[in-house]
Formats: sequence, C-alpha cells, structure tokens
Amino acid sequence: MADTMRTIGALSTVGISFVLAIAIGAGFGWFLDAYRGRARMWHTGSTRGFRTAIERFPAEKLTVIVLCNRTDLDAAALALQAADLFLK
Repeated sequence: MADTMRTIGALSTVGISFVLAIAIGAGFGWFLDAYRGRARMWHTGSTRGFRTAIERFPAEKLTVIVLCNRTDLDAAALALQAADLFLK
C-alpha cells in the first residue's frame, strides 16, 4: 500500500489529464515523508476538545496512535516520542 501511495501517476477530471511531475508528499489523505531517515506515513486531526495522531513506519512494521481528550497536549509530538523509543 505504501508503494502505491508514493506512485506518481495521472489524474483525470472531466476529460482533462494532469500528469504529476513531482511527488506531492501526500497520498490517500496521508502525509508521506522521512523521519530520522525512515519512510513515514502520518496524519493528525483535532476537533473541539480532542487531538489525534497516527505515525506509521512501514519498513519497521511500527504504528503509533495517540488519542488525547485534551487540547493542551501535542498528540503529534507524543506519537513521535513513543516512536523514538522503538526506532533507536
């Protein structure tokens, strides 16, 4: 799945084709980049009173999910702190 999300391809909208010349760093709603030299897929979200983060490292078969029911916590930072424990 991760390889499919990184594939550069063509989009078609109402008969008009657009060729993606560069990787846009996102796929299926996930952000795609590297963290400490490892391929990473991640997404965050928030709503009134809640913050969430998911960090996936496909090659390491590691997924970290943080769900906060407080807005004064940084779910993304907490997820990376947890991931760091396993990625050393």
